[in-house]
Formats: sequence, structure tokens, C-alpha cells
Amino acid sequence: MSTMRPTFETDIPLSREEAIRRFEAAVVESDWKSTSRCYGSYAELHVPNTDTRYWSPHLSLYFEGDDVRTKILGRFGPRQEIWTFVCLVYMALAFSAFFALMYCIALWTLGVFTWWCLVPPIAIGGIGLLYLASRIGQSWSMDQIQLLHAEYHQIFERAFERSNRWV
Repeated sequence: MSTMRPTFETDIPLSREEAIRRFEAAVVESDWKSTSRCYGSYAELHVPNTDTRYWSPHLSLYFEGDDVRTKILGRFGPRQEIWTFVCLVYMALAFSAFFALMYCIALWTLGVFTWWCLVPPIAIGGIGLLYLASRIGQSWSMDQIQLLHAEYHQIFERAFERSNRWV
């Protein structure tokens, strides 16, 4: 998967409410009901706690549609606490780089050089390293991404099996 948060879409010719009802019922019947949650038009599938690693992903599912069609948007990402931490570090590094750069430019116009001019390249390097670490973590968890995707397909097939798929 080439993006930081891989996504996929599934279209079904059912109303959003019917699709959600069937999907929730299939989750309850599945083996993953202890690690899956449904919240109205949003659902999550998680890796079992015994298999959780630092970079373990989860699968977010968004149900969008109307009375005729529903689109299920699936997005893989790190666990919420890891994603929040990564975003906060990105913001802190970007904030540091920006304001240190503004400070250095102001001093540079006065003909003064300060060690603060080292902060922007270090912060930008930190952003690059964090991005690289997230890509490596994603590759280490590819097996769990595939496991979650397979579980989604099993739940999807249970919810919308061919015999009564478009009733």
C-alpha cells in the first residue's frame, strides 16, 4: 500500500440504514465482535489485543449514502493514540521550524547570526525521520492490514451474502 493511510471503497445498492443494520448484525455474529465497534454510520475493526504491536493498524469504516445506494469507505491507520501522538509531534516540529525560521530571518535582517538558525533544519529532519518511521511501521504491520481487510471481507460477505444480497 503506497499511502500513509490506505483507503478503499465498496458500493452497495441498499439504503444506508439497511446497510448499517446488516453490517452491525454481521459484526455481532463474527469472531471479531470483541475487537469491533459500530457507532451508527461509523465502525472500527481492531487487531485482537493479544496481537497488538506499537504500529498495529485499525480499520475505520464510514457508511455514506441515501435511500438507494451506500458507499462504505474503509481507511487503515494506526491506533488513535499513536495517530494523535504522531500528529502532535508533526505539529510541534512544524511550529518550531516556522517560528525559529521567522526569528532567524528577523535577526538576519539585523546582521546577527544565532544558534536558533539550526532549529529549522533539525525540525525538518525530524519531520522526515518521523515520516520514514511511520512508513517502516506500516510495512512491519502489513500482515495485520491484510488480516483486517480479510476480516472486513468476511463480515461484508456475511452481511450481504449473495443469496439475499440485494433484497
